[in-house]
Amino acid sequence: PNLFPYIARLTNGMYTYQGKTYQMQIHGFVMYRALNGTKNDNELCFELRADEETYKQYPFQFVYRIKYRLEENRVCITYEVENQDTKKICATVSDMTCLMMMRLFWEIQVLASN
Repeated sequence: PNLFPYIARLTNGMYTYQGKTYQMQIHGFVMYRALNGTKNDNELCFELRADEETYKQYPFQFVYRIKYRLEENRVCITYEVENQDTKKICATVSDMTCLMMMRLFWEIQVLASN
């Protein structure tokens, strides 16, 4: 899953920004939302724009994009967060690839030891 704007679990599922408390699901909200997609010859782009629902959890105006681009025999993945606000935004982005690779490595090690 793709994670944005927060990776991990917030204490009690809440955080405070400029005196107001916001609730957010584990790993943010992008993994629970449908993203709009576009494509061209060698690239797919999925996008989420700030809306009323995201603003309830994350008080910033943004555009979040994931781009998958085919280059020869590789797939290149690019993450973009465009700040469309007048204030600085705080955000983290991940796709859990490292955790999947660690699990695969562990499974290979288990199989090799049997």
